[in-house]
Amino acid sequence: MPSKKILPDLLISILLVAPTLYYASRYVDFSIPPFEDAAMLMRYAQNLAGGHGIVWNIGEHPVDGATDFLFMAVSAAFIKLGLTVGQSVRGIGFASHILTVLIVYWTNRRINNSNIPFSFLSGLYLAVGTGLSYVSAYFGTPFFALAAASTWALGLLLIQREDQPFWLSLAFALSGLVTGLIRPEESSSCR
Repeated sequence: MPSKKILPDLLISILLVAPTLYYASRYVDFSIPPFEDAAMLMRYAQNLAGGHGIVWNIGEHPVDGATDFLFMAVSAAFIKLGLTVGQSVRGIGFASHILTVLIVYWTNRRINNSNIPFSFLSGLYLAVGTGLSYVSAYFGTPFFALAAASTWALGLLLIQREDQPFWLSLAFALSGLVTGLIRPEESSSCR
């Protein structure tokens, strides 16, 4: 669909981000403490960032308690760069939520050939849906959703194309791998 003009889609993308930011600032309670599972993962990320490994208590043996493995590792990297644990986790979650909204819009527009109003409504539905409540509770779910949406979009591109270039197959495979590394037990339970 290279003949479609891109400017209207860029403007709609901005129109999707703006209500997401407004809705988040107006209706989402970011003053709540982390939910229990999220707080546990934050502790693992903080200990990993501090160079102690994936441990519950510093000095103890590593544990297999970090369910969102790649999310924890990415959070630890941002903590190591100087962000607080909360800033790291919520920042990743919020950015992931916005990117997923944009993937939904652009996939509908450019891959599924949907019109602007229906593509916008699909993105808006996600934008003001439950994703932001996961961000406020410090969960890594939006990060997993971003990886799953990316894999989905790349899979749709592969299905559409007859020539299937190697880079697209590789991007799909890597995206699937990343999705599995974020929530390994979810991926293994699909067997």
